[in-house]
Amino acid sequence: MSFLDLPYSLFWEIIAHLPAVDALVCRRLSTGARRTLTSPELSLSLILLHFPRSREGRLLRDCIRNGAYSELKQGHSLAPLFGRLTRRYYHLGNATPWRTREVQVLKDDNHLHAVHTWDRVLSRDGELDPFQAREPLWAFGTDEALLVYPSPDGQGFLAQDLHSQLETRVPFDVSGKVIRRVRLNSGILIVEWCEEQPCEFLNSRVAVYRHYATAFDLTPVIGGCGSHDLTNGLGVPEKTQSFPWSITWRSEWKIHDLGILQDRFFSAHNATHYAVYIWQSSGGLWGVNDPRERLMIYELGEITPEFDSTGDKKPGPECPRLVQNWMNSELSALGVRQRISPKLRGIYLDAITWNSQTQSACGHIFVHEEDHRNLEGPHRGVLRARHHHVKSTGIPLTLIGPKWVDECGCEVIGDSLLSLSRGGTLLPHQAERIFDPPSWPGRAPCWRHRLYPWLTLSEVLDADAGIRIAARHSLYNHREPELQPVLFVQGVDALHFRDIETPGSSALDEKNGDAEEADQKVNYTLGKKRDGRDGYEVQFSPYYWGRLMTKGAIYGDERWLMGEGENGTITILQF
Repeated sequence: MSFLDLPYSLFWEIIAHLPAVDALVCRRLSTGARRTLTSPELSLSLILLHFPRSREGRLLRDCIRNGAYSELKQGHSLAPLFGRLTRRYYHLGNATPWRTREVQVLKDDNHLHAVHTWDRVLSRDGELDPFQAREPLWAFGTDEALLVYPSPDGQGFLAQDLHSQLETRVPFDVSGKVIRRVRLNSGILIVEWCEEQPCEFLNSRVAVYRHYATAFDLTPVIGGCGSHDLTNGLGVPEKTQSFPWSITWRSEWKIHDLGILQDRFFSAHNATHYAVYIWQSSGGLWGVNDPRERLMIYELGEITPEFDSTGDKKPGPECPRLVQNWMNSELSALGVRQRISPKLRGIYLDAITWNSQTQSACGHIFVHEEDHRNLEGPHRGVLRARHHHVKSTGIPLTLIGPKWVDECGCEVIGDSLLSLSRGGTLLPHQAERIFDPPSWPGRAPCWRHRLYPWLTLSEVLDADAGIRIAARHSLYNHREPELQPVLFVQGVDALHFRDIETPGSSALDEKNGDAEEADQKVNYTLGKKRDGRDGYEVQFSPYYWGRLMTKGAIYGDERWLMGEGENGTITILQF
């Protein structure tokens, strides 16, 4: 009697004890084993057992809760999905990508000019290191699985679906414009730009440019339970696929008149609001001693049926509407005025800032600040910081209610570290964590100084999946060559690790849609593993640092990791 002939409950007790990779390899035992192990019921159980926090696992649970399980089995093949997830977490757990590719982008300094960060650098023993990276002039949307980047032909922006690699052009005319920032979030793409020609000259060196923001709505074309995340990669032939998103113009508004070199502005948006902080130097148009600062919040408006006269869903006719305009005095009262020694790292919004029942704003805008005792530069400030200090200040959008403040610091005594970080040794109570997800912007960015003398330059935190990918470098790397920059991943279950080079046991042939495994050889050394302060971490090969961290920032989620390489192209690692 074969173990395949056992009652399902007993068979499940056996197969559930195997790691995901071994359960996948068992399909090769025989035709009967393959037939049993690729059944929809067993594949679903294995997915929910081994990968409950994966994006697809969460979508499957939503489908089951909504009573759409029968439709799910008819519309999707769950056996290849289990193989795809096994492949993903195998490569994540070993810090080795399944596929690597590059996307060519436009290189034009005349029409692409990212907003400057503060003139501050880290200085130690005569060596200078950047303290904060500029935002790239391309955008990645996690929920949309889209990459928006300037087309190499200079004809605007392209949106690429990362599942199918299909592309479409964003309906945005770039002629006569200089692009300052691109951001994709909550189904809204916002391009911030200024006119190519200045509107005014303050003197022979300072010119003033009108700045604007243009918003586009992204609406899914492919619907149904499980949507795009379950459809792609499950054997749908590429020739039958169409671009899964519709990109339509939403609105456009003026931000302010700003200088390109000396002035700074930071912005954020969600589905209903847009916020921008503006810092203008004292040598600007107003000729005052202190910089002129302004924090403006716009209401983008809900897409409601009453404005749907043409059959197209559009926001209200009065949107975007300026709802808050805080100047120097208001910012001083709120405790976030920067003056001549700015510490601002960025501004953020709560994921939900609109109450549909009361038809009013809710939630907070968060101001993140950061200071370091080793900073040098014009924007360092008169008083040197005692340690590396990070802070988050939350202000209610309606100004009704208390202000939220969370801060932490790491003070160095000699070569030892005294951690004052709530994100380090002082963790919140378990009951509080329910309302305090790791990605909530109300928490100070403690990840910047988790492990002294390392400084985390950038991180990708997929909180729902429990995956963290971070890039850090040592403050002493010029003095101790062995302390080289490190790119690492945390959060993958140890069962997905392999200590020797093995064939990629879950590489599916996704083009023809069957569930056969391809014996792809792993031609690189698997990641170095170590027990980190925040959990088990696996290090990527140093080769990927130069391909991802040239601009000092990485983006992605559990499926992809991307950044800019030395040649200015976008490198995408797929797991």
